[in-house]
Amino acid sequence: MATPFTLVSRDAAQALTEFSDEFRDALVLGPITPWAETFGHVRRTDALKTVFPIPVSAAGYHEFKGDMKFRSLYERSMSMISKTWQDGVAELAAVVEAPDFSDWNGEPTRMAHAWARQPNLLVASLLATSSYDGPLLDFYRDPDTNTASTRRLFANDHPVNILQTGLGSFQNYGTTTVAKILDGTAFEDIDDTFRQIKGPDGNNAGLSLSGGNLLIPNGRFNLFKKALETDTLIRHVDSAGAVGTAASVVAAVTQQNLNKGTVGYTVASELTHNDYFYAFASGMPGCYPWVVQQASTLEEIIHDKQSDFYKRSLKVAFASIGKLNAAFALPHTIYRVQITG
Repeated sequence: MATPFTLVSRDAAQALTEFSDEFRDALVLGPITPWAETFGHVRRTDALKTVFPIPVSAAGYHEFKGDMKFRSLYERSMSMISKTWQDGVAELAAVVEAPDFSDWNGEPTRMAHAWARQPNLLVASLLATSSYDGPLLDFYRDPDTNTASTRRLFANDHPVNILQTGLGSFQNYGTTTVAKILDGTAFEDIDDTFRQIKGPDGNNAGLSLSGGNLLIPNGRFNLFKKALETDTLIRHVDSAGAVGTAASVVAAVTQQNLNKGTVGYTVASELTHNDYFYAFASGMPGCYPWVVQQASTLEEIIHDKQSDFYKRSLKVAFASIGKLNAAFALPHTIYRVQITG
């Protein structure tokens, strides 16, 4: 004889508690890649506004000659005010308490993953500002006159030292092609650019792509996988043995892939264009392209059957509220590349 199965109603308050527990567990265990934290700086604080120092001078030791020298960390700074972000779900209490209501169908986990992804989405939206030239940098705002910046994150005239413009400038964007990515010359070009950038003291900053990383759009995953994980690369050369153009190529040679194991890549599904990727240099600690300010905890608001919300709507609800914002700081270690063909 079959065993009878009886559907038993659950209490709405218990269902909301289960939602909260699953949400918190998913926040800890979520599989989201936090690239906004990997390539930038995250400050977890409950302060509404924070001021971040932006270094203008370079650290370096000089012979002591009887007078101590000190560098200011606040010759330039940027401030950030946290924004409030919210998501929530509501359902009729009668539905939640019905015998056939089994669970929340993964919604708490989806909400938790969405919050974990929010810094990525915020930074990606800023990268896409102004046709992918990025946002205006507060770094260039005049602190005396409060004159707004006119220079964006990606520009061809970034001064090496904003207080000593005679030390030169640098450009942090360029173009490449699929062919150059596949034969590795695209990464050599980026590395050469990084290695020529000077620090605030006018000396070489010691940047390089070796040990650095790339942030790539999801639609280009297989391209970069081939370029950075295969053991050998095929290069087309001209009659002089140099890497040739399509018109001058006379032979194809196989070479060891020197980028394998030295240049990493991170796939960012939040990037909004498949023809732009970003390179991040190693060799300049503390020089972050962006800063993310995020509250240390999320606030939960639960409306059970005792709430005014239920009395007005006959619904129970769960909401999550978080504080988050992002701003861009220094352009030295980030390089935007457009794939043009």
